Amino acid sequence: MKSQRFLTPGFVTHESDRHDDAPWGVFGGKSGSGGKYEIYNTSKPDEIAQYPAKFSGLRVIEGDVACYFSPSGGGYGDPLDRPAQQVLEDVLDDFITPEHARETYGVILKSADDGFAWALDAAATETLRSSMRG
Repeated sequence: MKSQRFLTPGFVTHESDRHDDAPWGVFGGKSGSGGKYEIYNTSKPDEIAQYPAKFSGLRVIEGDVACYFSPSGGGYGDPLDRPAQQVLEDVLDDFITPEHARETYGVILKSADDGFAWALDAAATETLRSSMRG
């Protein structure tokens, strides 16, 4: 995600692809997600306007914040074959959530107090992955 706050009124043009058409996965990988473009104003942060990936000449005012979420690529291979340690590292790097790790990759994480927020629960992961494959 990239965000930009406008300090003065003006106009913005944005060009991107894959807004509605998510990138596909290959060899058993799941589809990625499409991009999105949102604008909210710092004075009303709960009012978020959605825009398509491509537009030209959109008027913005002082305090508007434009947030661009780029589309993610599709997966390569069965997500259950991704090494659980790499999935944990993705969570620790804030690429995915612990819930996504469980639902997509079959990886169970537990709270940790070793300087990291999460640790791998290897036994529970193996059990979950076996049930997801079956």
